[in-house]
Amino acid sequence: MNFYASSAFFNGLIALFLVYYIYLRDKKDPLSRSFLYFGIVISGWSFLYTFWAYASSAAEAEKFIRLHMTFATFIPATYFHLVYHLTYQTRLNRSLLKISYGISVFYSLLCHTSLMVSGVKQVVFFDFWPAPGKLLLSHVIYFGLLMSYSMYLLIQKTFSSGRADKQRLQWILAGSLIGIGGGSVNWLLWFDIPVPPTTHFTVGIMFALFAYAIIRHRLIDIDEVLQIARRDKLAAIGTLAASMNHEIRNPLFIIKGAAETHLVNVKEGIYASKEKALDKANQILATSFDQAQRAIDLMKTFSEFAKKDNDRKVRIEEVYLKEVFENIQTLIDYELKLDKAEMLVDIPESLMLSVDRRHLEEILFNLLINACQAMKAAGGKIELRATFQNNKTQIMISDTGPGIPKDKLSQIFDPFYTSKEEGTGLGLYITKQLVERNGGTITVQSQPGQGTKFILEFNITEMK
Repeated sequence: MNFYASSAFFNGLIALFLVYYIYLRDKKDPLSRSFLYFGIVISGWSFLYTFWAYASSAAEAEKFIRLHMTFATFIPATYFHLVYHLTYQTRLNRSLLKISYGISVFYSLLCHTSLMVSGVKQVVFFDFWPAPGKLLLSHVIYFGLLMSYSMYLLIQKTFSSGRADKQRLQWILAGSLIGIGGGSVNWLLWFDIPVPPTTHFTVGIMFALFAYAIIRHRLIDIDEVLQIARRDKLAAIGTLAASMNHEIRNPLFIIKGAAETHLVNVKEGIYASKEKALDKANQILATSFDQAQRAIDLMKTFSEFAKKDNDRKVRIEEVYLKEVFENIQTLIDYELKLDKAEMLVDIPESLMLSVDRRHLEEILFNLLINACQAMKAAGGKIELRATFQNNKTQIMISDTGPGIPKDKLSQIFDPFYTSKEEGTGLGLYITKQLVERNGGTITVQSQPGQGTKFILEFNITEMK
């Protein structure tokens, strides 16, 4: 077996084995599925490279080259799909992902015409090397642009992530640079640049590094994260429930007291006439209705928020930021009372975001509860402000708590890092994941003794 055939076979075998192994570990994870798609394309490309290397005639070589190229046209789309699930899932990138698959299908169909592969020729020491068709250069340009953009997203994500995520992404980034750089050498001979593809064996190394990153540095299975986060949220709501108990009882006591007073007055003949008694009864019924509705609304808010899950499907819709905040304000108000904190809210009525409503509720709830608890019943002030400019919405949540030491700031978004005695360390980690799923970014500024400020930015927003 010659070097090129054996290295291609090695690439295909490694890719197929590793992606299938990781896919079996978690079939529901979008990252595992996108890794599977990329692996299938690379393994098909590699195995057909092996068959092409052993072809005994020009016709046989051309047949395998066309099949080999059919898989190659999907490499940029599937790699972008993988990076998409590792980085910023914005509306722009979702649209680009669909377009990239459409372009790949278009070029894959052309692979069986002379527009992509016009025949075979002898170059360097290859008897049957493909000759480029008229549209091959356009495909190479598309290939380079999409792969470069994917790498840009990956680099941006790597350097903006917390320590744990950064470790995983650094391995994937290193694997990408090694594998894509080494594999891209295959294009040179197509354009009569006499550099043989001796480095394409690095594609297998790329997959080994990818697998290591996903398995060794996987933060935790996403389903487990969501379950723990849900328990964390329910625990927070349970704490609030204790302080809200009297608030639910108040309207019931008002109803009970008004009814008892009326019955006693009727029994003792206090009312001058039946009409007076009827008027008073109607007033009491109206008050009772209002108070009962107040208690029902409070319990409904509790129930609905507790039932909502952070599932992985992002349902993007246009939502008013102020309306989303008002949906959780009841819950926040009682935590404010519990921690003796004041809150200033400044959100423009017309400010809209294109996000998942449930996710935004979770994000605001987590950050505001975190701000309340930072002051530990000592009192203080929380500010929630939102501004819109340059097609970006910026949401700032600040508190006057004790602040975060400088050496701890880089760790606060890491999973399981917490300064609370009973915390899980997943609140801010989950918050960051939800922000990024909705195309946003989150940063933190803090000084010991001067409080903490979280800054969220969302690109796809509008004012109406």
